[in-house]
Amino acid sequence: MMALALMGSVIIFFVLSLAFFSRLYAPDWQSFKLPMYFWLSTVVMVISSGALWQATNQFKLENYERYKNWLAVTLILGIIFLAMQAAGAYEMWAGGIKWQHISGAFLFLLGGLHAAHILGGLIWMIVIYFQAIRKRTYVDNFIQSLNPLTSIRLKLLGWYWHFVDFLWIYLFLVFLLSNAF
Repeated sequence: MMALALMGSVIIFFVLSLAFFSRLYAPDWQSFKLPMYFWLSTVVMVISSGALWQATNQFKLENYERYKNWLAVTLILGIIFLAMQAAGAYEMWAGGIKWQHISGAFLFLLGGLHAAHILGGLIWMIVIYFQAIRKRTYVDNFIQSLNPLTSIRLKLLGWYWHFVDFLWIYLFLVFLLSNAF
């Protein structure tokens, strides 16, 4: 089911990015420069993927305190990513890139859809994090880790989070390439 949802997202973003590129030479196209916030948020997103990978490994190693800490780091980085994206979008808006222009419409649509995906992942991560911190002792955590549902949720979260990370890198490259033409 997760694979189907991710494939649906891939198709939506791919088709929208093709439409984005097809409009590059339209007379109403407005070139834009990506704000530094987008560059920095890309680094933050990649680091957040590494933090979630680390959390998953700590869970497998039964080091539950580190698992919770790495999960919290991932959550914080995801929130920072969204804040940087909002700041970058505001900077572009203040610089004259509006959604009334086709380039701005595509930029805000693609960025907004990605932000919605990130928000969904953050909500899912918050649920998993609060389930984890309710378990105070090693024994409670170990018993929870034996529940296959816990492992599956964490595994699916990892797939999803790494997907939205790669998706942002793809969109970032699309935005960069659009300015190269």
